[in-house]
Amino acid sequence: MEHILRCNTLKCRQELGDQALVTTCSHCFCVECASQFQLLSRQNGQYPACPACQMHLSNPDDAVLATLNPTEDYKTSVLSGLSPNTIIECAGRALSFWAYQTTQEM
Repeated sequence: MEHILRCNTLKCRQELGDQALVTTCSHCFCVECASQFQLLSRQNGQYPACPACQMHLSNPDDAVLATLNPTEDYKTSVLSGLSPNTIIECAGRALSFWAYQTTQEM
């Protein structure tokens, strides 16, 4: 049975659907919570903090809206053109994210 991702906001915890906001600190949030916590916006030069760990999300790629059920075409093209080392590094980080999320459910 495959692990189901849940929103990392403790008061929410809903299963994540087709889209979620994912962070470089290995947290994920439903679109509603991401909007509520303004995770995709920069207000008055201030950067949002991760609601789960308070890490400042100061870089543009620290919090991104991800499609969790990508199309076959997207899967074909997303890593195309990258070196094998970069592809392996990306895969390793993605697996670390899943491992972290799985341990949080235990």
